[in-house]
Amino acid sequence: MPTGGMNLSVAKIPQGGSHGAFIAKFNESYAALKDQGWTEEKKDFGRVSCLLMTPPPGKQDLPVTTGCVAEAKGMVVSISTLGSARIPMEKMKGLVEGAAARLP
Repeated sequence: MPTGGMNLSVAKIPQGGSHGAFIAKFNESYAALKDQGWTEEKKDFGRVSCLLMTPPPGKQDLPVTTGCVAEAKGMVVSISTLGSARIPMEKMKGLVEGAAARLP
């Protein structure tokens, strides 16, 4: 990405962990931005949940962030971007699904 970055994370789901609890934690991580006036867009694609955060008016110099998370094979796969351009959630969904398909 010429004007930003992308992060891929894979983690084992703790025993007894649930999909709903993980998604709640994922959404909670963006609560501080929302409290500062950022616009939140959410979309679920079955097993993939995505969130796009846009800075408030007057702070357009701050980066836009898009994140998607999915559960697969006892693991959580998460991809997030941070940059000047909006990355459509549909593209991020495809990246998360591709990464999840490669898990052993």
